[in-house]
Amino acid sequence: MKKNYRPIVQLFGIVFLLTFLLTPVVSAQPATQYLNVLGSAFNPTSSAQNYSTGDSCIWDNSGPGAFTFPVLLPRGSLIKHLEFYFFEAVPDILPPPSYLMLRKYNPLLAASTALVAIPLPAIVGKIKLISGEVSIPVETDCTVDSQCFYELKWQPASANTSWLCGARIHYIPPFGALALPLIQRN
Repeated sequence: MKKNYRPIVQLFGIVFLLTFLLTPVVSAQPATQYLNVLGSAFNPTSSAQNYSTGDSCIWDNSGPGAFTFPVLLPRGSLIKHLEFYFFEAVPDILPPPSYLMLRKYNPLLAASTALVAIPLPAIVGKIKLISGEVSIPVETDCTVDSQCFYELKWQPASANTSWLCGARIHYIPPFGALALPLIQRN
């Protein structure tokens, strides 16, 4: 006695075809990724700068100094937003204000270009500040672009009043890029 499997095969074929046709198409656009940086991970720009850290924040003790953090993102990424977390004890009402920025550094000229600069508002307390959409493509190939290094910079207006507690970069990695978290050991 011969068994006929043809109706079962046809049924599986129809189920497979319906599943294939009714499955939503997944976008080729990668999801937004985040580079999170603690404020205490920022480095002073001068070795003579007097600063303190605590509660994952950093602040300047002696006067106007600056702090930077190198940004390492996959080549071809698109930076969409910058987000900063800070604490303000006394608002800066006199210019120049404190500001946060994303800079592109040219090692050949020892100079940098500000891509985004965000002045801090004159508000007391814990503040979360998000930039508008910036859409900055990341180019890390120094043979193509001599300005191939990126950094976050924080410039407090006065000593002991502003604490930088964290920063976050919202970016979209290039399709197929593998971005692993950055681990730094001091």
